[in-house]
Amino acid sequence: MEKFFNRAGKLGAGLFGTGLIFSRFVFVVDGGERGVVFDKFRGVIDKVYGEGMHFIIPFVQVSINTTSIRILIIPDFHCQH
Repeated sequence: MEKFFNRAGKLGAGLFGTGLIFSRFVFVVDGGERGVVFDKFRGVIDKVYGEGMHFIIPFVQVSINTTSIRILIIPDFHCQH
């Protein structure tokens, strides 16, 4: 039984470490938003990222906060007498 817990602990630590490393390679743009990436050598990259998961180079590229693209339309009401 002790062997089982040792293996489960090692597996859990490995999955946790893999998740931490993987999270540095991706950024997520939520629905209705767009995002851009800042590269430490080239500046802001001239590409707008749509919604979804996108890959970046860790420690070289950083995702900049995403911006909402929702449009608010206010109807024009005219009072007629």
